[in-house]
Amino acid sequence: MAPGKAYASKLASNGQIVIPKELRDTLHLKGGDTVVFLAEEEDSGACQITLRKRTVSYRPAVGALHHLAGRDYRKILAALDGEEPK
Repeated sequence: MAPGKAYASKLASNGQIVIPKELRDTLHLKGGDTVVFLAEEEDSGACQITLRKRTVSYRPAVGALHHLAGRDYRKILAALDGEEPK
């Protein structure tokens, strides 16, 4: 993707747009991915849209606290605070 290159896409009557293939390929977008539109209004009244793929994922954290499963949350919090569990 060339820096500063402009891409055009028509807005459908239902509000959907098609992201041009070159952008989808560059951002490695596939069906079901979440994208973020960042809009900045310019002095001319035009609006510049920046498109980014959302890369935040909580998937790596899944299972990180598995060892705490089934424990009373009050005991966990007390242990984190350095107190004796009640």
